[in-house]
Amino acid sequence: MGPINTAAVIAKEAADIILFEKSSLVLDSRVIGGSRTFCNTLKHIRMAASSNFSNVLSVLMASAFLSFLPGTCAATAGSRYCAHLVENPPMETPGNLFCVAAPSGTGKSSLVKALLELDSRLAVSVSHTTRAPRGQEVDGREYHFIDEPAFRTMVERGEFFEHAEVHGNCYGTSRKAIEARLVHGDDVVLEIDWQGALQIKQLFAHAVLIFILPPSWDELAQRLNRRGEDPPDVIARRLANGRHEVAQARHFDFVIINSLFETALFDLKTVVHSQRLKYAAQQRNRSQVFAALGLI
Repeated sequence: MGPINTAAVIAKEAADIILFEKSSLVLDSRVIGGSRTFCNTLKHIRMAASSNFSNVLSVLMASAFLSFLPGTCAATAGSRYCAHLVENPPMETPGNLFCVAAPSGTGKSSLVKALLELDSRLAVSVSHTTRAPRGQEVDGREYHFIDEPAFRTMVERGEFFEHAEVHGNCYGTSRKAIEARLVHGDDVVLEIDWQGALQIKQLFAHAVLIFILPPSWDELAQRLNRRGEDPPDVIARRLANGRHEVAQARHFDFVIINSLFETALFDLKTVVHSQRLKYAAQQRNRSQVFAALGLI
């Protein structure tokens, strides 16, 4: 690896530490003195770089980059990042984990619901949220609806794999909801925001990230209005946030454009089936066959 690529990977790892402020993985922006320029520089370098290095190598490279920062900053960043990797090493499980993210109104929930009806091997993980139920939503089916104090208590107890604030409400994925299923060999799908998806990827290296895009901004606005669940000011906020959310699609493994529901559903089924047939996925899920054939 040349020095330019090495520097890019180092910067990516350091940016992972600093940028995702709402993730358990990263530091508060105050650690680097609130330097917007520095954060933005790291952000652009990170987006241009990618890495499949082991945890140990990632720590070493991040530490090398952090050595250029002020002493206290580097020590704090490095120690917290190393502690995170020790406490939360990437998990390898027989089951596949699919994370589906999208801006509000894109049709994510409808697509996942239709996929579950067609694929008996998939199980959905029900997230926790502090927002109020919408429409015909039922507690324990679409979400576990809890108040903010209860949510904060779960965060403090470490009961979430990931958690984030979206549109002013808190969302989190329970460890119990997916860990046992994945270890048992079941495939799990998560309806999740982009922040949560990137956090999950740090814990499950083989997680498949799928982003659903609307065909246009005009169509997204029409869908939000047709839904009839939110007042105009909330819709305006969702559309504004949607532009930032769509920009994160570049970090995902697959992108599906939901212009026609049937086509988007077919694409989603294709992604799931293709993942199951990958060598690594087959090796995890059918380890006895691989062992009998001398492949392990």
